[in-house]
Amino acid sequence: MQTNLNCNCPKPQFGMAIHLGDNNVKRVLKSRIKSLKDVEIINDIFKKQEKNSKVDIRLFADKETGELLSANVYLRTPDALNDFHKYYSENIFSWLFNSSPVKFIKKLAKVADKEEAGIIKKEEILNKMNF
Repeated sequence: MQTNLNCNCPKPQFGMAIHLGDNNVKRVLKSRIKSLKDVEIINDIFKKQEKNSKVDIRLFADKETGELLSANVYLRTPDALNDFHKYYSENIFSWLFNSSPVKFIKKLAKVADKEEAGIIKKEEILNKMNF
């Protein structure tokens, strides 16, 4: 009998649509967010994405620079009809000009919301088919 005591495995997070991939993401966000307004905007985006039941966002810190953000936008439960997974990364100019990551996170939320609306529409169409 073997027992795996590896505590580094990802823990499931229910009710969250934006996941922080590791502690480096928190460090990057803390170092690059400079205003209270940006904090409020990001908190608002996180709260709105909690309601997204179809699509999740996972943020990562870029391994090369350690200061850029990248993200996977994907379906929570992919199936035969719906399979969506995209990778996004912040451009180098954001980091060079010390801009806030708010614009990048807004873009990810917009993609997730658009994909959720499309999936809901497909599900409604399939539910109305009687054949």
